[in-house]
Amino acid sequence: MRLSLNFVKEYVQLPDVTPKDVATALTVSTVEVDESIEQQQLLGGVVVGRVTEVVKHPQADRLWVCRVDIKTEELQIICGGTNVVKGMYAAIAKVGSKVRWHGEGVPITLEKAKIRGVESNGMIASSVELGLEKLFPAKSDREIMDLSQYQVRVGDPLAKALGLTDTIFVIDNKSMTNRPDLWGQYGLAREIAAIYSAKLKPFKVSQIPAPQGPALPLTVEVTDQKLCPRYAAIVIDNIALAPSPWWLKRDLEEAGIKPINVIVDVTNYVMLTMGQPMHAFDYEKIRSEKIVVAPLENTAKFEALNDKTYEVPAGALMIRDGTEPVAIAGIIGGSNSHLTEKTKTIVLESANFNASSIRRSEVAMGVRTEASSRFEKKLDPALVPEALAYAVELLLELAPGAQIASKVLDVNSAEPQTPTITVEKKYLDSRLGKTIDAKEISAILKRLAFGVSYRGGVYTVSVPSFRGRDVVAPEDVVEEVARIYGYNNIEPQLPTMLMANPERNPQSRVARVVRRALTTGCDYSEVYTYSFEDPVWAREFDHTRNRVAVANALTPDQMYLRMSLLPGLMAKVIENLRWYSEFKVFEMGRVFSKNPGEFAVDASGDSFLPSQPLMVAGMAVAKTDDVSALLRKVRGELDALFCQLNIPSLYKEAKMQFADATL
Repeated sequence: MRLSLNFVKEYVQLPDVTPKDVATALTVSTVEVDESIEQQQLLGGVVVGRVTEVVKHPQADRLWVCRVDIKTEELQIICGGTNVVKGMYAAIAKVGSKVRWHGEGVPITLEKAKIRGVESNGMIASSVELGLEKLFPAKSDREIMDLSQYQVRVGDPLAKALGLTDTIFVIDNKSMTNRPDLWGQYGLAREIAAIYSAKLKPFKVSQIPAPQGPALPLTVEVTDQKLCPRYAAIVIDNIALAPSPWWLKRDLEEAGIKPINVIVDVTNYVMLTMGQPMHAFDYEKIRSEKIVVAPLENTAKFEALNDKTYEVPAGALMIRDGTEPVAIAGIIGGSNSHLTEKTKTIVLESANFNASSIRRSEVAMGVRTEASSRFEKKLDPALVPEALAYAVELLLELAPGAQIASKVLDVNSAEPQTPTITVEKKYLDSRLGKTIDAKEISAILKRLAFGVSYRGGVYTVSVPSFRGRDVVAPEDVVEEVARIYGYNNIEPQLPTMLMANPERNPQSRVARVVRRALTTGCDYSEVYTYSFEDPVWAREFDHTRNRVAVANALTPDQMYLRMSLLPGLMAKVIENLRWYSEFKVFEMGRVFSKNPGEFAVDASGDSFLPSQPLMVAGMAVAKTDDVSALLRKVRGELDALFCQLNIPSLYKEAKMQFADATL
């Protein structure tokens, strides 16, 4: 996203601040500004000049010796331009300015030079050498940038002559994903006005005039109002694909969008200004004079206006002409309805589409456009009629002869999203960590276009429609106040809450004693196994009843939670017998059964989670014929452990028979 500082100044009465100040303020309060591009610096030392003389270079067939008037002096410049002629106005790069030689490589600083024995004091530049090739397309790098058709004066800096005196802020899109209102330049201007507490000029558009003469037939049908809450359209007749005026081309290029023709350029300009994407269809290609907005029933291929064919998934929202699709709603138009040089009548569309539907479709197709990147952010349906009116206003101004040929067709089922939020002053202060004057808080919220009333220590905040999708809770109001007030103005402080000693957990203390006794006192190695139980071991230990099943088991051997630590330990013992003949291992962990446990499911206490006691189990392995000696050793270790725990010893012999004789 790119923001023009000149656009901001058109609507906001900024205080005496530098572009760097504005970029910093935006970054701290609202969005991250990655870069600030000052156009005048890029064209420093380049002025408008008039070629007064052109003669052949005495030593080179493809070079010319030119005399150039730049008001303060007349320069002699050697030029290889294919179109340089006497009397033309051109961009003159003086000695000391920076250019890209033939449009390639990094900029170099011009110096006085002798070219084939003739002195040259600067350059008559082409657009590629000044980085202006998009605004002034050239057939080659030897084609001089001809300014004769523009109202320029000799000696003026080129940046001033062409209106390239702006500062462009390059904004990180990820930093404003949750702010659909900022995807138009006016939204960002409104934000800057709030940051600086500056006066904001309202964005006003003219009312769309009534049709001149008999209206051309057109109807609009929306079959799924959840996928398309609002769709507006109008027919404009007697319009041609003329080139756009210079200022419109310049503003689009500054925003990174290629100018095409006056109709497409106006729709793109409205999108950049207001954040509302638009589209124009050739009316003659809309069969049945009908537009139907409906989801696609089956997967189908669609040829878009960029000459690419996409496989559109079933359920994707499409714009139809009553017979066949003419656009993928909110993403891209079709080749069967795009504008051509023969276009005389258009259908101008302004709509609001479901964000989730747009996102699913663009991901499935692998395409993302300027339009879809905005629709997927949940745009405000109230933008639809305003954007349509603004586009009509611009087209009637920039396309002489254009006429309104239908009434506005507005299918609107969108419910206003203007929530009212109540926030206690003490809640706001506690979350901020600072007590701010109640009047200042009200002033901050009003600067952000919120409606505010304050009574009895409680704010009642009315959210405007353009913020109704991201400000929905008291926490959001706190954030709005904090960022405009300034995070840097909130002093860090330690929490003021009362701190109590944590409750002692007897089970944790016993677990530490047992673990220490077995590892350091008895030389056992602790192992960790999964809490799942292999079905094979479950059968051997007769754990097939009363066990807890896993709802989303990843593998067949992880379908149940373990009922004992012994199967896991046994598996570890068998694995380690490959390398060791004597060792001792233990595990401490929870086992599970369907019996009701001690942990309640909810506050009511009516039901409990499955039983999951903390258990410990161990195994001692040795190659010996005297099994009783090994048992006495293990018993001695357990006696010492029980003594440390101050509990009596209790032993029970378990005889286990396994189906697998090798066990």
